[in-house]
Amino acid sequence: MLWRVESYSAMLDAALAGLGWASLPREFVHRELRAGTLVELRQQEYPHTDWIVAVDLLWSNQAKAGKAQSWLRDRLVKHKIFEQDNAGNRTTL
Repeated sequence: MLWRVESYSAMLDAALAGLGWASLPREFVHRELRAGTLVELRQQEYPHTDWIVAVDLLWSNQAKAGKAQSWLRDRLVKHKIFEQDNAGNRTTL
């Protein structure tokens, strides 16, 4: 059975409700992992549990940036999520 959801939040809610397992960024579920309400599955058959969720921002050099674009660009630069994988390596570039 396969469940599809529209967001990480909905996926987390489904996992917490016991509907199955989910592949989520560790930073998003660190509270639940620490509290023991979720456990991390590390399986040899599925080694892809350390991964980066990237956000790209593209804009035209031909148009002047508006207030919203400038705010978003500054916010993404200043508020990076820093995370380490289980080996202690940084996953944020």
